[in-house]
Amino acid sequence: MSALWDAAKLADFLGVSPSTVYAGVREAGPGRIPHVKVRGRILFQQEKVVEWLENQPSNKIPTGARENEKGEIVQ
Repeated sequence: MSALWDAAKLADFLGVSPSTVYAGVREAGPGRIPHVKVRGRILFQQEKVVEWLENQPSNKIPTGARENEKGEIVQ
């Protein structure tokens, strides 16, 4: 079995806030972060999270696109 992480550890790994992790747990569909509940605690198996990440659509900026001063992607 792979290591179990709590939301804070997963948030650190992903570079997001714990509230973003919990939002990912509540999400429906393939974007939902895989997790297990153990005695009321939400935990994440490292192996399952890495597998889930590898199967997520890419959010890469298209070639030739740039960010404007508002942080929006423009062509």
